[in-house]
Amino acid sequence: MNKNLVLYILGAVYLFLGALSIIHGFDAAGLANIFWISYSSLLILGIGFLKKDDFLIAGMLNVITIPFLIWSVDFIYYFITNSPLWGITDYFFEIERTHLAQFITLQHLFTIPIGIFALFLVGLKRKDAWKFSIGYTLFIFLFSFLLSNPGQNINCVYESCFPFSFGFIYQIEWFIGYLVMIFFINFLLVKFLKN
Repeated sequence: MNKNLVLYILGAVYLFLGALSIIHGFDAAGLANIFWISYSSLLILGIGFLKKDDFLIAGMLNVITIPFLIWSVDFIYYFITNSPLWGITDYFFEIERTHLAQFITLQHLFTIPIGIFALFLVGLKRKDAWKFSIGYTLFIFLFSFLLSNPGQNINCVYESCFPFSFGFIYQIEWFIGYLVMIFFINFLLVKFLKN
């Protein structure tokens, strides 16, 4: 199949999924809910696929790869054992949710492989996608913090979604954690995918 056609199809699907998730999130829980990283990442990846923009695709992968992998491990563990691992995906199994919400949530399982495949097709030309990643992360943190509350804990900005902490001011931990993830994934993408 033609490379451009594959990217076009992926872009259209991801734009649709992103719009669907944001509309559903807003309808279900209001404005703050649209700022989940997993929702906006779908839109940004969709745009990146359509534009064949390695900077956008790699920048988004820097942000979501490790969190989505952690989510997927937690999900698969719960699915196989019927008991929690870290408690991140308990909501999927324990809370009554619509079929649409469950469908949207499952994108965590396949977005990273699709993103890496698309980046391979596009070709990574730049090393500095971390710049987009940091800007996006600052933006999403501010809006999540200002428009949500501790009960919603959008993007885990108020408290850790893991059952542990390092004992620092949590928001500093959050930023340090994201910076480490961004630079680590950026390093791997450049090492293995840069033309």
